[in-house]
Amino acid sequence: MRKLIALLLWLLVSCTLPFEPEGAVRMNPPPAQYESWWHEVEECTSTTGDFSAVRWWQVPSGSLVIQGHSAAGAYASGDVYITEPYVSDRYVVGHEMMHALGFLHPGTYAPPYPWPFNTC
Repeated sequence: MRKLIALLLWLLVSCTLPFEPEGAVRMNPPPAQYESWWHEVEECTSTTGDFSAVRWWQVPSGSLVIQGHSAAGAYASGDVYITEPYVSDRYVVGHEMMHALGFLHPGTYAPPYPWPFNTC
């Protein structure tokens, strides 16, 4: 049991440490459709959050690497990072919104596309 707790704590810390992907550019303001998607995700997940508190970053393709694997998006301590090809992908962006809303814990993944948007 102690090993399991230690592993879970390590995963929690390793997945939430702030990082800055190379070449990240702040999207300020974020794309207009993000706020609409945010409200859809809130409704689908029965959660609420402050959209304006999230900082949005665009990252060059291929430069977002998490634990040795390329990623389309990531969430860390109030910052959402989306790689360039996925900036307009509502499912990738929505997944990171679920992290920002606290619906998905760090290091967890949503069911296959197009969840959560197909459940409302």
